[in-house]
Amino acid sequence: MRLLSALLLVAACSPHHDPSPDAGPDPHQSKTLPKCPTSASVSTLNADGGMEVLVPGQRLPVVLGFQGLLMVQLAFRAPAPLAQQVDVGAELTTPSGTDILTGFNGWATHPVGPGSETETFPLILNDIPRPQLVRQDATIELWVAQATCRLTADVDVVLALAATGMDAGPISQADAGEADAGGGSSDAGQ
Repeated sequence: MRLLSALLLVAACSPHHDPSPDAGPDPHQSKTLPKCPTSASVSTLNADGGMEVLVPGQRLPVVLGFQGLLMVQLAFRAPAPLAQQVDVGAELTTPSGTDILTGFNGWATHPVGPGSETETFPLILNDIPRPQLVRQDATIELWVAQATCRLTADVDVVLALAATGMDAGPISQADAGEADAGGGSSDAGQ
């Protein structure tokens, strides 16, 4: 009986281990690797459903996705082939101090020209108040950890309301919290 009590006490006092391997990569850890000498690009879905590389100052559509999530659709485009699956880190920062940092574990890639591109992934923006998503400057940095460095891609964009969404609906000006010139809502008093 004493042996059983001692074993239960040891088990109860041992440190808890969270066996959740699907939690995704730790973007903080992979971001500590030095940058690789070559750089990559950030791409997104265009209005025709194809992919396009984002250029500095370009408007990046924010869409209202499934279950009310506000997001931008991004992909990482590398100048050389990548593994068939990669862990992608993503960070979006704004001049107002908003910082969204996340990771995507085991994201599929496919060949594009001499390089590779990941499948698109949603960068969820629900931590940013909706009025701040309208015409907001933002810097997006994506990275894929390599053996000794991280291959990076970054671009300065302007967050914009999506006119249409691929698998998501557009955000109306009212949804975004923009007031009309009179300062009131069109359905006030109803």
